Amino acid sequence: ALLILAIFAILGSAQGQAAQGQGARACGKEESFHRCGTGCERTCLNQKRWNEGCDKPCIDGCFCNEGYLRDAAGDCVRSWLCPKD
Repeated sequence: ALLILAIFAILGSAQGQAAQGQGARACGKEESFHRCGTGCERTCLNQKRWNEGCDKPCIDGCFCNEGYLRDAAGDCVRSWLCPKD
């Protein structure tokens, strides 16, 4: 019984790692895949007020890594690379 339980644990872990790997490969530079990420992503256009009044549900997808914002072209860039207001 323990052997069967161990096999299922190993298979489950391998499937989880494969799913994470698929998400990582699908994401661009400076992005990471998140399950149930914010529906109101921080961008160059909304960087100072990105979460004000956000009532969108969470979504699975690629999101900019910490310290990066999405620019008009859809790339994740450092905030100082965003166009000035």
